[in-house]
Amino acid sequence: MILPSVMVIAASLAFAASTPPADDDSPSQAEPSHPEPSAPPRITPAPVVKSLARLQEAERTRVSLPARTFRLDDALLVLGQLGELRIDADWAALETIGIVRNETVSVDARTGSIMIVLEQVLAAIGGGYERPVVDGTPDGLRVTARATTAGSGGPLLHPVADLIESTPLLAADADTPTRFADTNELADLIRDVVARDDWYEVGGSIGRIRIRPDALLVVAPAFIQLEVARLLETLRIQRPDRVECSISIVRMPIAAVERIRLAHPPDSPTAIAAIRRASEAASRFEALADLVPGRRTSLSAAHDDVEITLELDPRWDPAGHVLRCGIRGTFSMTESDVVDERTIETDLELRLPAAGIVVVLPATGSQSPLSLLITTRAR
Repeated sequence: MILPSVMVIAASLAFAASTPPADDDSPSQAEPSHPEPSAPPRITPAPVVKSLARLQEAERTRVSLPARTFRLDDALLVLGQLGELRIDADWAALETIGIVRNETVSVDARTGSIMIVLEQVLAAIGGGYERPVVDGTPDGLRVTARATTAGSGGPLLHPVADLIESTPLLAADADTPTRFADTNELADLIRDVVARDDWYEVGGSIGRIRIRPDALLVVAPAFIQLEVARLLETLRIQRPDRVECSISIVRMPIAAVERIRLAHPPDSPTAIAAIRRASEAASRFEALADLVPGRRTSLSAAHDDVEITLELDPRWDPAGHVLRCGIRGTFSMTESDVVDERTIETDLELRLPAAGIVVVLPATGSQSPLSLLITTRAR
């Protein structure tokens, strides 16, 4: 199902703003190998809608690969057959980032969505220079290198009138989401949060955003279109006064933590719950806190051989649109008469209305790795 906030604009509207129709339709004009910054790629909206639908289908359909070792191309073939969804691989592009079709990958039988299982397979192989991307096509999914998606996207109109301050409301509503001064401000936020290095406006070559009346026309591959639509939906959620925060620290092998994370959607609270329940997880700290944006919260605890101090500093970004949280902490643990003290200092985005965040503290010479698990929910 396509997100309700995403509407398709007619091809003629997408092309008319930058190029005269007579030139755009001329059969004698040579097609450029890459789209120029002033014109969207020549693709009709219908394939864009189908590509988005295939990505969302891959997130809904649950499968389980047999627990054995596969060649990569065989793993993609079997995964597509199990999920009844075509999965193509651009092997020429993948070779440029160190991935070849005859590499082997060991797969466990954990059930997950097609997208999650596919990400698990690709993460097990890795890449020489970068992670591959999974894009949607009208027929299914395509695994490729990020650079090759340039020119493959199409235009999609994202209505944003409800997020713009200049748009009059039918009635005053205290629960309306944060509103932007204009569409340019909203477009800047999208470029900062979604695929930040890939937009033409900042020197990239994959996507562009054009301003339209009460809307943004985004020309980009399907996987970026989906991220944009989800960011806009997040911005429509009322800003909470408080965020409920659950904090845990577990001792657990990093490989086991990553395996569980890959079996669940990104930033998912269910991933945190699964890590806590895992047989390999040894709980070392548990706490609950109410976070108030703009106010620091400190937590400290000492129990047996564990002493922990945490400071959390939640705040809205300068424009008041994205909630971030600075985290500083000291973890002191004594094991076999050896004192292990580690510190952490990081800054995280708290996705609303709920999110699960994992921060891994690598092993030291004397101690096992630790994982800081944070679950947040808007109140």
